[in-house]
Amino acid sequence: ALIHSQQTGTGKTTLATILTSLVGQHNVKTVTDSDRLDGRFQADIYSSKTLVYVPELNQGGDFTLADKLKAIVSDDWIDAESKGVNAKNVERWSHFLASSNLLTPLLLDTQDRRWLVAHAREERWNTVEANVFYEWIDGDGLGIILNWLQEAHEYPFVKRHETAPVTNAKAALVDDSMSSEDAKMAGVLKHMKAQAEHGREISVSASDLAAFARGSRPRKRRSRRLSVTFSRSRESGFSLSGIPH
Repeated sequence: ALIHSQQTGTGKTTLATILTSLVGQHNVKTVTDSDRLDGRFQADIYSSKTLVYVPELNQGGDFTLADKLKAIVSDDWIDAESKGVNAKNVERWSHFLASSNLLTPLLLDTQDRRWLVAHAREERWNTVEANVFYEWIDGDGLGIILNWLQEAHEYPFVKRHETAPVTNAKAALVDDSMSSEDAKMAGVLKHMKAQAEHGREISVSASDLAAFARGSRPRKRRSRRLSVTFSRSRESGFSLSGIPH
């Protein structure tokens, strides 16, 4: 899961502190350098810790980390390697929580099913509100939270291997992850899908579509190109097909 906001002091670290208290400090590993998440000798952590917390996730430059973490986040068994010990296949127990003050701390594509994304409030509590909350936590708060988690059987928790819901925060993060070219392409395909909903098929050459995304003019010469068609059928729903011509 990822929780982020540009404002500091909005409770992101407090959430991690509460979860650490609930599962036990010995079951938690804090990784302060997000570049080390996919490191060579980090895999053993994922097989022995219940919670891996990344307090300042900053991997918005490319999709590399998200791609590398796919197996670590979702596979039941991973190859674990420790210094001086041969790699072995072990069962993964870890859950991931990351927080960040960046607008786009991680690049995600539309096909991602692993990350649950929440946007923390941008308004900080005043001193009175914060003191009341922390006094509650230090008193009966942790016990009340634990009891609720144990008794909330009807709440739609995301279970193992289930797809994380697309929250508004995740949808916004996916949009922010797209380059300007990707955004233009997505807009065209959305328009083509809207037309297909009314039974109108639209075909456009892939080279012209790419030229539009780049902001350049389509080529005038007719070479062997790919025609992209968005269509709708009762059997298969919407489909995007490519036909060389």
